[in-house]
Amino acid sequence: MNSFLKENFFKLLIGSSILILSIAVLIYIVTATQTSPSANDKIIGDPIRIGKLEVAQFDFPEYMEWVDAIESCKALGSGWRLPTKNELKFLFKNKNKIGGFAPEGYWSRTVYDDTDAWCIQFDDGENTHHIITNLRCTRAVRSF
Repeated sequence: MNSFLKENFFKLLIGSSILILSIAVLIYIVTATQTSPSANDKIIGDPIRIGKLEVAQFDFPEYMEWVDAIESCKALGSGWRLPTKNELKFLFKNKNKIGGFAPEGYWSRTVYDDTDAWCIQFDDGENTHHIITNLRCTRAVRSF
């Protein structure tokens, strides 16, 4: 009887150890494969569709020069880009539906001349042009 208990005790111990090890491996795999939100997800978020545009939920976190704004929007992939002046006017008219805009100037991709590009002030809707090395807000859009 004593050897029977000893034998089954070790089988139970080994079985429990395998079960615990299996659970630990499973937890590790699940944790290792979960991805945190990418930088792109923190900009695109849950895009808002309005008119013929899909608008990123968030601005880029930093003010940027015009060329950087163009490249940053493009780097989001899948057709994301800086809006045209007319698209930006449309966004201003619908800013309350879209949400999240700062009362600041936003870059458009529309060029004014060799050194300036158009901006829209989101506090009052004023159309202005600024030297492309100035720092402004950026919100990405794409057509659908």
